[in-house]
Amino acid sequence: MTRWPAGVTLAVILVGGAVLLWPRTHSAEAVLDGGESVTLRLRPMLSLQSDWRREIVVQDADGRRTIPLLEDTGWWRGSQLYRRPDGALVLDEGQAGCVLLSGAERPAGCPVATEWDYLGRFGERGRGEGGRAVFLSPTDAAEIDLPEAL
Repeated sequence: MTRWPAGVTLAVILVGGAVLLWPRTHSAEAVLDGGESVTLRLRPMLSLQSDWRREIVVQDADGRRTIPLLEDTGWWRGSQLYRRPDGALVLDEGQAGCVLLSGAERPAGCPVATEWDYLGRFGERGRGEGGRAVFLSPTDAAEIDLPEAL
């Protein structure tokens, strides 16, 4: 029987443990009436609090797009999803402003215009409540006042 050097064995144990214990990506999906799907993905950052690397994945008739969002280092309070009258999807990030998810023109401003349709809110669940990312439809949760864009 061949013995591996102690350093190799320790490296295998550390790498294997890191792979098994590394926090997983959390996601929440909104399937919309127009046939689109919008998915929020949260990847934990190495920190003592729940800081996230975040991205949105949009699947629609134009294909699939991944849009990086600002990293959350404690400021994020949720993201509200809207449809403008022209059909474009917009994500209101509160302090981070608005992100255009579909359509050709940039949002006409944030806070959101009153004629935009509220489609729901992405948020974060507490630890021990299942997956950390959640999408709440308008019947599950009303619009909230997000902090204004900086």
